[in-house]
Amino acid sequence: MPPQDETNVLATGRLGAPGPLRHPTLQRRLNYLAMFALFWFAFFSSMDVARANQGLLLLIVLAALRYRYDLRPLIHDRMLQLSMAFLIYLTLRTLWTAVESPAGAFAAWDEANGWPLTGFFGIVLLGYWLSRSPLRPEWLLAAALAGFGWRIGSRLEWNDIGAQLSAMVSGADRATFGYSAVNLGIWTSIALLGLMVFWRRFLVVPGIPMGWLPGAALWLAGIGTTGAALIFSQSRSAWLAALIVLPPIALASLLTGIRSKRAVFGAALSLLVIGLIALYQLAQTDLVQRRIQVQAEAVVQAMSEESKDAATAGVGLRLAMYRVFLEKWSQRPIFGWGPGKMTQTLDDSGVNALSRDRFVHFHSSYFSVLFGFGIVGGAFVVAMFVLLFGQILRSHRQGSMPQDLFLFLLGSLLIILLGALFNEPLQGANGPYLLSLLGGIAYSYTYRGALAPAVGADTTR
Repeated sequence: MPPQDETNVLATGRLGAPGPLRHPTLQRRLNYLAMFALFWFAFFSSMDVARANQGLLLLIVLAALRYRYDLRPLIHDRMLQLSMAFLIYLTLRTLWTAVESPAGAFAAWDEANGWPLTGFFGIVLLGYWLSRSPLRPEWLLAAALAGFGWRIGSRLEWNDIGAQLSAMVSGADRATFGYSAVNLGIWTSIALLGLMVFWRRFLVVPGIPMGWLPGAALWLAGIGTTGAALIFSQSRSAWLAALIVLPPIALASLLTGIRSKRAVFGAALSLLVIGLIALYQLAQTDLVQRRIQVQAEAVVQAMSEESKDAATAGVGLRLAMYRVFLEKWSQRPIFGWGPGKMTQTLDDSGVNALSRDRFVHFHSSYFSVLFGFGIVGGAFVVAMFVLLFGQILRSHRQGSMPQDLFLFLLGSLLIILLGALFNEPLQGANGPYLLSLLGGIAYSYTYRGALAPAVGADTTR
C-alpha cells in the first residue's frame, strides 16, 4: 500500500491523496515510545493513579510531537469535538459555582477535574495511539488484567491468608484490595466477562496434542479467582450487572465460537446447569443472604414523607438519598447545582447523620452528573456513550472488529452502565481509566480506517 498524506478527513473516513512519508525514523521511534506508554497505562490503570497518569502524559506529549504528521484530521472527529465542548461547559459551570460559593471553590474544582478523563479525551488519546501502533487490543487487555491481578495479590496477607479468606467468606470483612468495593465488583465482572468471551484463546491450541491443558488450567484459575473476588466484594450493583450481562454474552460467544449446533446446545446446557447450581449454592451462604436481604419496613419508611429519618442503612438509606436528589435537582434541572455540592446537600438533608460514613455522592453516576451539571451535562455523557456504541456496532457490521472483542466491549460497557445506576463507576480513582481503555480500543478501529497507516503498523487487523 502506498504511503498516505495526512490531509485525509477523519469524519468521512476517506484517505488523502498519496504523498511522501516524512521522517519515518522519527515516527517509528515515537510509535515505540507510545507502545511502552500504552502498556504502562494499561497495567497501572487499575493499580496506581499516579503511574497511570504518567502513561497518559507521555501519550499526550508524543501526540503533540506527531501533530505535524497525521494528528490534524482528529480535529474533525466527533468524539474529540464532544470532549472539547464538554470541557468548555465543565469549566464555565465550575466557575459559576465558584462565583456563587467562593468558600466551596476548591471542592468544586476537586470534583470537576476528574470528569474530562471519564472517557472523552482518554478515549480519543488511547484510540489514536492504538491505531498508530502494531499492538493488538487483546495485549492491552491482558496487561490490564495482569495489573488487576497484581493489585489483588499484593493486598493479600500471605502470612495469614487462611484467616483473611475466612473473614471474606463469612462476610465479616468486605474485600476491597485497596479499591472501593463497587469498583472491585465492576473490574472483576469485566475480567470474568473477558475470560468467558476469549475462551478460545485459552482452550484451542491447534496442532499440539493436549496443548490446551496449560491454557485450560490458567483459564479455570482465572474464572475461580475473579468469581470469588466478585462475590467477596459484596457489591450488589456489580452482582446485578453481572447476572444480567454475563449469561447472554457467554451464550453469544458459544454460538459464534462453535460451529456445530449440537455442540453449542450441549455446552450451553452444561453451563446453564453449572450456573444454576452455583447460584443456588451462593444464595444459601450467609454473605449473600445478608447482602440481598431487603428490609421492607425500612424501604417503606424511607419512601414515606412523614418519616424522612427512618432509614438507617442499606437500601432504605439509599432510597432516602435518591429522594433528596429529586427534591434538590427539580429546583435546578437544566444546569444543576454545580460540582462540589453533593456532600453539603447530604449533610443538610440529615442523610449523612444516619450513617457511620459521610456520603459524598448519591450512589448513582446518573444522579451525580444531573445534580452537578444538569440536563446539559447529562446530555454530554449520553452522547459519549451513543458514539461509543455506534462505533462498536459499525465496526462489527463492517467486519473490522473480531467477534470476541466485539462481545467483550459491548458487555463491558453494559456492565458499567448498569453499575452506574446504583453506584459511581464513572468517577473515582479507577473507573474513568477503565472506560477510557475500553472506549479507546473501540475507537481505534475508526482511526485505523481514517488515518494513514503508521510506520510499522499491522494493517491486517
